[in-house]
Amino acid sequence: MALSHVGVRKKIDDIDEASNEAEECKLWYDHVRDSLLREAPWGFASKYQTLVEASETPAADWDYQYRLPSDFLRAIWLTDIERIDTTPIPYRIGADDAGGVILTNQQSPVILQYVATATDESKWPPDFVNAMAWALASAIATTLSDNPSWSDRAMRGYQMAMGKALANMRNEEQPEQTPEAEWIRVRQ
Repeated sequence: MALSHVGVRKKIDDIDEASNEAEECKLWYDHVRDSLLREAPWGFASKYQTLVEASETPAADWDYQYRLPSDFLRAIWLTDIERIDTTPIPYRIGADDAGGVILTNQQSPVILQYVATATDESKWPPDFVNAMAWALASAIATTLSDNPSWSDRAMRGYQMAMGKALANMRNEEQPEQTPEAEWIRVRQ
């Protein structure tokens, strides 16, 4: 799809084949995919994991440091077993010599909801596939297209496709309802 979005008529059968088109797509594919996944709390890429406390001393201003999952791309929510409510736990994403960490003042156990690297394209919704194709097209356009306007066209296509994908994602969730204040309930 990405190749056709930038006017390239040649098709590739395998991203590992020996062609300029395949090499360019392979060069950009993982980066573009992960960038798009980081843009929103996509349901199809969302996971929960109880985090393991890191043995290293946490950075200043934080009491605890936990290891991030290896497929971590973006934090959505941090909670503990007893706090399944609307009170967020403050945190900061960081890194040490052993990898990614999340810093917080919450003692174990903590549960992280996060966006993971989603490599199984069969689980992607069609609107995300479309946004991915346009974003990849935008990345490869300057190298593979003879016409410089294809790059701008691909970027506009990406912006439209991503807007639709984000709108659809937001329509697939139940927003948290804020309880009405008692003085409002009494008036009803």
